[in-house]
Amino acid sequence: MDADLVGSLESTSRNLTTAPTAQRQYTAPLLDDQLQIVTGLIDKGRYNEQVGERLHLLAASLAHTVGWHRFDHGQHAAAARFWHAAVHSAHAADDRDLGAGVLPDLAYQALWLQDPKLSATILERALRRPLHTAARSVLYLRKARAHAALGEERTCTQALAAAERHFEAAAGTGTAPAWCAWMSHAVMWSVNLYQPGSVSRFRYCLAA
Repeated sequence: MDADLVGSLESTSRNLTTAPTAQRQYTAPLLDDQLQIVTGLIDKGRYNEQVGERLHLLAASLAHTVGWHRFDHGQHAAAARFWHAAVHSAHAADDRDLGAGVLPDLAYQALWLQDPKLSATILERALRRPLHTAARSVLYLRKARAHAALGEERTCTQALAAAERHFEAAAGTGTAPAWCAWMSHAVMWSVNLYQPGSVSRFRYCLAA
């Protein structure tokens, strides 16, 4: 398998995953088919290490998006399977930050299904791995929400403080993973205890 074919698959997949939500009824089946093609090539194709890495990264991206489609339709078991597959593919490509980007979604799903303990456990395990500091900031922010739902105010505020520390440390460290792009000073400021008129950090996480 040559790089040109992979490039074509990457281009098509990028167009499908970034299509407007209003077009999802048309793009969702195409994404399913695209993921099947990519995983089939991984399982049965012949390729060098570089092409294999690109295929695994593509599979991770597609599985991540398909998982959200399943989540939006209330198909939570299927969503979890796709997200676990995305983590596996990211690790096969040796991209820990990409794999870590899927774990907050699994944690969010656990919160959605009223299982904050599982959410906190997922994030705790993810944080044991070496990750970009921006990624660690997002994971700690999600972890704070899980502890807030568990009524663990001290642990919640500790996680928020860690999120802030890692966010500040990420400045000047190079390009952060794409899935961290939404993190900003505004997000951190919104959970700052010292912001005039703000609610406590714990209450913020309960409401978030």
